[in-house]
Amino acid sequence: MIECLWQATSNLFIVDILTKMFIYFLSIALCFFMPAIGTTNIPLEYEKYLPDFLSEITYPEKSKLLIFQPSKNKKVMYLAAYHTDDFNSIERQAIKKILTTERPDLCILEGIPTSEGLNPQWIIETAHNLYQKKVGGENTYAAYFCHQFNIPFIGGEIDHSLFFNKLLERGHSKKDIVFFMLLQQIPFWDRDNKIDVENQKKQFELFMHDAVASWFKVKIDYTLEEFLTWYQNHYRKAYNSIDFKWKEAQDQSWTDRRTGACMHQKIGADCMNIRDNHIILAIRRSLERYNKILVIFGAAPTGNHYVWQKEALESFLGTPNEIELTSVLE
Repeated sequence: MIECLWQATSNLFIVDILTKMFIYFLSIALCFFMPAIGTTNIPLEYEKYLPDFLSEITYPEKSKLLIFQPSKNKKVMYLAAYHTDDFNSIERQAIKKILTTERPDLCILEGIPTSEGLNPQWIIETAHNLYQKKVGGENTYAAYFCHQFNIPFIGGEIDHSLFFNKLLERGHSKKDIVFFMLLQQIPFWDRDNKIDVENQKKQFELFMHDAVASWFKVKIDYTLEEFLTWYQNHYRKAYNSIDFKWKEAQDQSWTDRRTGACMHQKIGADCMNIRDNHIILAIRRSLERYNKILVIFGAAPTGNHYVWQKEALESFLGTPNEIELTSVLE
């Protein structure tokens, strides 16, 4: 009886030790991999490679697929996508083909915070709804097929509240940042035929008070009238939605620090540096866990991320092999 009791106690002791060891090593693993989930305040360690937007930058005329092979068993496929609202675009065809044939271990998508984690359910639901309507961007299109093919996906964007704080650290005021976000949204409303001319005040204020406030986790109560006054003061002319129509907006740079640059161009330059530094780190840290990664980010016209990220990416991935999308579809 005593021997049986000792044996049971001994077994429990061993189980307890093994459990503690498991928890200990699991905690180490989580600490190691957690940066890939993007919940930490990551330093801007790649900023030295990013553009200062003080000189002219040459941008691509069309989308390309960049293949990085940093080691024998590691592969990063970067689809530098020319943003388009054409549901049958070559970019979308290439996304489906790559997911079908390459079956990457992970897909990193633009426009979604990394802190949302793997396969966020709200993105899956949104992607499904947009796909049924044959609308949406390259990111939701990719998310739809990732879900269909059981391929994990994660966002490549910095957490919104952290993004907001980093813009404040760079000297931009809360008002400037909020109105910048509004200006940036207007071309997308135009693209999707969602400009509400009859209820402009309600549409603009709802976007600021609801969407932007939710993203940045701050209270926002700016009015349409305050926005119009701000615009007049900074641009020396009255706001006109014609200046921010989708196609016309693509012709103007949203990232510029040169003399004469507009307010939204200066904020845009800082926005892109912060965002691009984060996606570079997300790629690097995800590559520690996954062998084959597909990254889908803008090349033009609204975001030339690959061009800005190129030097930083090559610093740890090497020189890529550039492939035309027509070749991807062959």
